[in-house]
Amino acid sequence: MFKKWLAFVIVGVLSAGCANIPKQAYNKEANREIRQVTLLEPAAEPDYAVVNLGHPGQSFGLIGLLIASGQISAKTAEFSKAIKAKGFDLAAEFKAALVAELEAAGYAVTVQKVVRAKPDFLPKYDNVPPGTQAILDPKLSAGYYCAASNSEYIPTVRSAVRMMKPDGKQILYQEQITYGYEAGGQEAVTFPADQKYFFDDFDAIMAKLDVALDGMRKGVPIVAKQIADDLRR
Repeated sequence: MFKKWLAFVIVGVLSAGCANIPKQAYNKEANREIRQVTLLEPAAEPDYAVVNLGHPGQSFGLIGLLIASGQISAKTAEFSKAIKAKGFDLAAEFKAALVAELEAAGYAVTVQKVVRAKPDFLPKYDNVPPGTQAILDPKLSAGYYCAASNSEYIPTVRSAVRMMKPDGKQILYQEQITYGYEAGGQEAVTFPADQKYFFDDFDAIMAKLDVALDGMRKGVPIVAKQIADDLRR
């Protein structure tokens, strides 16, 4: 039982931010009256992951799983601390980019602070500001992913996002957008990262932190623009 539980936990670590959600295209003709959007403060994963999705430890039972989990956690913690020390705030940069893109797409935007129990969609939408015509709820993750130990680490920014009616009972739009690493089986709109931001291993990432940070940062406006383009009036 413990082994099954641990494997489940590690799979969650390895694939954080990758879970599929049902797609819902935005019907612009049916929603032409929507000119105002309340953007909720983005739900961002607290750390910037460094994940080998094909870690060999996964093939060697309980001990291998423990080794894989420990190495991934240690690399993620070290990288996250270094990136945060450089002032990178994924949620803040994404929010600013998305507000600008939504306004360029023809919307008046209100940003609402929310309290989330975890970095996920809110379970319910209440206390929305007066005049709200639609709610936009984005969640985010970023980091570096590779497919196997002999593969390059690729910068990644992912967002799952949905637009709801003000009462939170009807989904108007739901999508996944990924910049960088494209996880197999993911039904996401995907944009490639420049190969100059690919790294052979974790040591190479840490040796060129400014380049690694730029690799992630490049994805933020790309993902934000795609959301706004999907909703463009």
